[in-house]
Amino acid sequence: MLKPANLFQPALERHPNGCLVRHILLSLNRAVGGVLDAVLLRLSDTLEKQQEFSSKVGGALIYPIIVTVGMIIVVFMYDDFCCAALIITLRRFQC
Repeated sequence: MLKPANLFQPALERHPNGCLVRHILLSLNRAVGGVLDAVLLRLSDTLEKQQEFSSKVGGALIYPIIVTVGMIIVVFMYDDFCCAALIITLRRFQC
């Protein structure tokens, strides 16, 4: 037999950002109401969509990171080559 979900109120107060606790509380509330299967299906759909979205965001961020790192490498290489060429040129004219 399921106990009333109001016993979880102190746990929710201790963990205000704990979405898993809220999902469990919602599931227990719905289990008492008799619609647990619908709540669990909705919860699984939501969690799958969140995981899919986070993987898409991670995949979309890979390209800008690679381009930024490449630009930084090119700037340092260009800086090294230009400084060396400038020093050589200045030494030629000062002699």
